[in-house]
Amino acid sequence: MKIEPLLCCIGSIALTFTSYNFVILHAGHNTKAMAIAFMGPVIGGVFLILRSKYLLGWLLTAFGVALEIRAKHLQVTYYFFFLIVIILLTEAYFAFKEKRHQQFLKGIAIMVFAAVVGLGTNTSLLWTTSEFVPYTIRGEKELAETIEKEKETEGIGKEAAFWWSYGFGENLTFLIPDAYGGASDKELTTKSNYYKALLKSGVSVKDAKDHVKTIPVYWGDQPFVTGPVYMGALTCFLFVLGLFLIKDKRRWWIIGAFLLSVLLAMGKNFGILSNFFYDYVPLYNKFRAVTMIHVVTAMTMVMLAVFTIEHILKKEASKKEMNKAIKRSLMIVGGLILILILLPNVFFDLEGNSDAALLVNFDKATANVVLNGLIDDRIAFLRSDGIRSLVFILLGAGLITWFVRKKIKKQYFLGGLLLLIITDLWMVDKRYFNNDSFVDKKEHDVPFTALPVDLEILNQEKQIHYRVYDITSENPFTESRASYFHSSIGGYNAAFFRRYDDIITVHFSLGTQGVLNMLNTKYLITKKQGKQVVHKNDNALGNAWFVNDIQFVKTPDDEIEALKHINTGLTAIVDERFSDYFNDVNRLDNPSGAITLVEYHPDYLAYQCDLREQRLAVFSEIYYEKGWNAYIDGIVVPHIRVNYVLRALKIPPGHHTIEFKFEPKSYYIGEKISLAFTSLLFIGALILGLSILTAKRKKNKAKASASEEVDKVNES
Repeated sequence: MKIEPLLCCIGSIALTFTSYNFVILHAGHNTKAMAIAFMGPVIGGVFLILRSKYLLGWLLTAFGVALEIRAKHLQVTYYFFFLIVIILLTEAYFAFKEKRHQQFLKGIAIMVFAAVVGLGTNTSLLWTTSEFVPYTIRGEKELAETIEKEKETEGIGKEAAFWWSYGFGENLTFLIPDAYGGASDKELTTKSNYYKALLKSGVSVKDAKDHVKTIPVYWGDQPFVTGPVYMGALTCFLFVLGLFLIKDKRRWWIIGAFLLSVLLAMGKNFGILSNFFYDYVPLYNKFRAVTMIHVVTAMTMVMLAVFTIEHILKKEASKKEMNKAIKRSLMIVGGLILILILLPNVFFDLEGNSDAALLVNFDKATANVVLNGLIDDRIAFLRSDGIRSLVFILLGAGLITWFVRKKIKKQYFLGGLLLLIITDLWMVDKRYFNNDSFVDKKEHDVPFTALPVDLEILNQEKQIHYRVYDITSENPFTESRASYFHSSIGGYNAAFFRRYDDIITVHFSLGTQGVLNMLNTKYLITKKQGKQVVHKNDNALGNAWFVNDIQFVKTPDDEIEALKHINTGLTAIVDERFSDYFNDVNRLDNPSGAITLVEYHPDYLAYQCDLREQRLAVFSEIYYEKGWNAYIDGIVVPHIRVNYVLRALKIPPGHHTIEFKFEPKSYYIGEKISLAFTSLLFIGALILGLSILTAKRKKNKAKASASEEVDKVNES
């Protein structure tokens, strides 16, 4: 884009320090932050190719795509793709209009090649992921009740996909960070109106101080937020100023991408567009938290802000035009802030979705007093940050005006803008990511301290592998503490295995004992009189067992329902598609034989068994056909799914070693393909380096020849 380095530095800082980046870092979304960081090289490479710098552009694009995919946050990458498409559509329009279509199409071909190479370096990652997704909650539903409920859509249900949707007015947080209160849980001071309202309502000083430590000051449409999406007051002002100053084609793709990202981030609050994308745009329904597309919003706003500064530096507009644009921008941005400062509750009621839960313990009269106190605090936050943003905008507008009038030099102008942007964003970022966000290394290395219940289990348990069900938390499937010390049947994953999620939904709410037993749930951690206690489940079936009956079913619904009515230690529920597998399996009322787990790793399990006749063994491990291979004495043998989620294997009579190895072809073949494309990328880098070196030598040689000619002329 031919932007000078110092200006690029200002833009990169403005983008990096937007509050969203620090909010996600605080929440531990490191891969998301990395994916955002690698968007820059891809855009740079695309524009180099469009400027006919094909080799450098190809290399930067391929390298950027490789890093972007390697960051492993496909949702950010997917939304970023929207920006690239809008840029290319705009460029295509002007290329055909200006009869540069051949050059443009050549550039597109090079971009496609670069993207293929970048994607190719991540073949194993993409292949294994695409192979796994259909088996997760992002894939197709299997239970008829679930399908009917979610209207036969694939991916995440529409309600879940749009749960985190930005409100229309909430877009004000781009300009005023606490326009909607800030974070869901904020600690208020004893000077707050809410605290004073509590005291006025008869709450004791001690209880009032405890009560204000975590208050849902946020009052927007989202369930909860860690912090707002704040772009920076000066960035917003420069963005609006750019709408008046930038007249070339950049204006159109920036406006297009900005509007699309803002409207899609509103999710259910702008249903006409969101529903269309959910129903018809490929892969869109695979993701939730649509507010994540604000990464594109931030990119477009910062880029237009940088283009605006560049426009000012080049003095492409007359003083009259510049002053007119500044005044208009101040009237729009500053006027909006002034209206919100002076009349905050004319446009909004400032009541949040969580207010009812907060006030449930108060009588109606007291609740009204307390709620009014909370609303007054929300107004105070809005006004305080509104004044703050207005100050930064006025200072920025003053700097621009002085530079236009030649009152300050370029370096002081840019330095002043940089200082204002950093100060503005840093002060807001520190609210959500500060010294309290860091912990001692020892605490990081050991995030959980073993509780007496953990020690009790660890001291008495001698088996290689067992599982624990900790139901002391509000939701065992969003907690990870138990998993730090034991193998847990709880825990969380954004891409839960579909069938296991069905088991949780159907059976865990009922507490189906047979399901807990087949999952080898040997210990349950519960609460008794406020203390955590351990209950040993003597009926846990262990790591593997033999069954003496097989019950065939026709549908997944029948399969999961049947688990309510059987003894999982004696009977296996099998989908009839696997019926041929059982032609020679004995069904005995008095089974004999033993099977024992002798080695356990996440990708390798080994068992020893002794049998008098062929039997069917059920293993307390999740069945996943894409990669798990079963071996009997080193020979690969087929295995099947039973009990909706588990594995089963026919074992012949005698003494045998049974092994399960995770050997996905998608990974091993994919790694070889990835290596080939990575080698191609390095070859491209080598060619570029050699071409630069050769060009430099030719240039030096030409200079030397010219110098010799001058010397000869002088001598003559």
